[in-house]
Amino acid sequence: MTNIEKIVSYFQGVYEIKSKSLIKQGVKGLQKFTIGTRKNPTPTKPLRYLLDTSTKKVVYVSSIYPTKEEHNYKIEFKGVWFDLEQSDTTYQIKYTYTK
Repeated sequence: MTNIEKIVSYFQGVYEIKSKSLIKQGVKGLQKFTIGTRKNPTPTKPLRYLLDTSTKKVVYVSSIYPTKEEHNYKIEFKGVWFDLEQSDTTYQIKYTYTK
């Protein structure tokens, strides 16, 4: 499996919303991402960002980039881009492309 395939398989899926967290049962256990809010957003650093909180070591994943569509966002991790689509009870992360 290539690094890109590993990244896609790690992130892609449907996550339940629990407070500010996105939760999914993954192959290697529970996956949990948390949405953070910047105190001072800039044009290149949007208001919200995504953290991987699946383990004790919290890892910054990506800024959450707004799109023209309401409840649809973009995230990027190591050159791999995903759509982040929000519904009332879930977020879905879908692979879009690699730079």
